[in-house]
Amino acid sequence: MTAVSMLWLKECPHDDQGLVCPLVTSTGDVVLFCDSGGEAWLDPAEVSEASAMFPRQPDWRVTDDVSVTPGTTRWADARDLPDAWRAFTWHDF
Repeated sequence: MTAVSMLWLKECPHDDQGLVCPLVTSTGDVVLFCDSGGEAWLDPAEVSEASAMFPRQPDWRVTDDVSVTPGTTRWADARDLPDAWRAFTWHDF
């Protein structure tokens, strides 16, 4: 079995303890998600404290079509990244 590394883009601008990581949703969409505070973003170029979205119970919606309901998502790996996101510098751990 090949180990898959978890990717992260940058430290969370809203939560200095977390990392902004790509997350695959149940619909196959990829969003950015703070692994500590739960903030979300749709575009790596737009990650800022001011642009953070806060998906919360009961529907965990990021947009009308995208939800990050716990248990229905997984951390993305390099193969999951949208083509436009590949130009950004990604780190792994």
